Amino acid sequence: MVKKTSKSAGSPQAEAPAPSSSIPTTVRGTQEKDLGWIFSYHSPSEDQVDRYGEIREKAKELARVILALCPPCADRSAAIRKVREAVMTANASIALHGTV
Repeated sequence: MVKKTSKSAGSPQAEAPAPSSSIPTTVRGTQEKDLGWIFSYHSPSEDQVDRYGEIREKAKELARVILALCPPCADRSAAIRKVREAVMTANASIALHGTV
């Protein structure tokens, strides 16, 4: 289970809440019946919003390191694009409660 670090120093870590009973426990994404769940809007809980923000902040730090250390070229652009992709995929795992 993913643990969220608290914004204030020295605070205990909060564990991610367990998915509610309406959330599928297993979704493969390869069947028609799964598409409704995967492609619907999932309103975030306060905890999820905090985790999304933390992921974005850390990704921004990595992107800044890439910009500072890598020469301007197609590979640097690809590296930044892949950081964006990693953020989107990580956020999807949170939104879908790890079911895909």
